[in-house]
Amino acid sequence: ALKFVRAEPYGNTGRFYSSRGIDLAIVNYRLQPAVTWRDQVKDVAQALAWVYGHAENYGADRRAIFISGHSSGAQLATRTALDHESLQELRLPSRVPCGVIAVSGAPFDISDSKSYALGTKPVFYEKHFRAGESGDRWKYEASAINLVTPSAPPVLLLHGHWETKGLKRQNQVMYQALKAAGVPSQLVVTPWEGHFLIVAALSHPEKIASTVILDFIRTTKCS
Repeated sequence: ALKFVRAEPYGNTGRFYSSRGIDLAIVNYRLQPAVTWRDQVKDVAQALAWVYGHAENYGADRRAIFISGHSSGAQLATRTALDHESLQELRLPSRVPCGVIAVSGAPFDISDSKSYALGTKPVFYEKHFRAGESGDRWKYEASAINLVTPSAPPVLLLHGHWETKGLKRQNQVMYQALKAAGVPSQLVVTPWEGHFLIVAALSHPEKIASTVILDFIRTTKCS
C-alpha cells in the first residue's frame, strides 16, 4: 500500500510506516492566498496521479494507494478523493485511491449551522473558501460531504478527544453522510490527543492513532 500525506514534519511518520511495509509519498501543495482552495485540490489530485503513475517504479502497488492528510491536508485529501470528475480528467481509475485517512480534518460541510453554534467562526471558513466568489455556491462546492456517493472509497476519520467541538461536529456529520451512502467508514476518537499532538501519535507504535491506521490499511480490500 502507498499512503499519501503532507510534507514535513511527517518524516517520522514516513519512517514508521515504511518500516512496516507501507511506502509513503510525502508531498505538499501551494498555499493560500497565492492560490485558492480549488488550486490546492488540483495540486493534490495531480500528486495522486503522479504517485499512481510512478508507484511501481518504487516497488509499490498502485492498486493499493491510500490518501491521507492532517488538518487542512485532511480536508483537501478527502475533497480530492471524492471528486471523481477531476480524477477522471487525470485518467485515474475509479478505484484510485483505495482509501482515505483524514486526521483532524475540517470542514467537510461548510453549511452545517450546528458547527457554528458550537463555536466555529463562519468568517474563518469564508476567508479560506469564498475565493472572491459571489453568492453561496462556494459553500456547496468546497464541502466534501456533497461529493459522497456509494462508490466513494472507504474512509477513516480520526481526531483526538481534545479537538474543538466544531471540528468534532464536522467529523460526525461527514461520518453520518458516508454511512448513509453505504460507504465503509470509521470515526475514531483517540483519548489524549489534541489537534497538533495527534501528529506525533501517528508514528508512535503504542498509540491508538497508529494502530487504527495500520489496521485500516491492512484490512481494506483494494482491487
